[in-house]
Amino acid sequence: MIATIPRAPQRLRRLAVVDARSRVLVTVIEMLSPSNKNRGADRDQYARKNEVILNGANLVEIDLLRGGPPLPLVVRAPHDYRVVIGRRAEWPEVGVWPIRLRDRLPRIPVPLTPGGLEPEIDLQTVFEQTFAEGGYEHYIYRGEPDPPLVSADAKWAETLLAGTGG
Repeated sequence: MIATIPRAPQRLRRLAVVDARSRVLVTVIEMLSPSNKNRGADRDQYARKNEVILNGANLVEIDLLRGGPPLPLVVRAPHDYRVVIGRRAEWPEVGVWPIRLRDRLPRIPVPLTPGGLEPEIDLQTVFEQTFAEGGYEHYIYRGEPDPPLVSADAKWAETLLAGTGG
């Protein structure tokens, strides 16, 4: 008899890339949570993550939350979401990918070694797979969006959801 033990869902908000030989932290990929953005101890702790770069690692910060104040960074392009990539060799300058609600999520580079090849993550594909496998449709689409969508975006979202049966 063979049985399968279901894997418990894991909530990972960060991924650490470590050099296999030296065991040195190379890159941290962080998905912001509401507690990272809302004022308080968690936000203060997250803001200190800049020390990751100052200690020699790269940082990829993915903010797919419309709510809460953004972390300190001036982004002149209008955006609802953003990705920030801090390469240790370019610190304190960072790359910013501003994303609008209706945009496809971008492919983003993952910095590893200065001047080296940077593999890409297709955020849209990752999002779609996570959404499909995680059962988030009932959780995410209950109630009204917070913060509320502007009128034109609300109509767009209604049309989009109607087309998917959501």
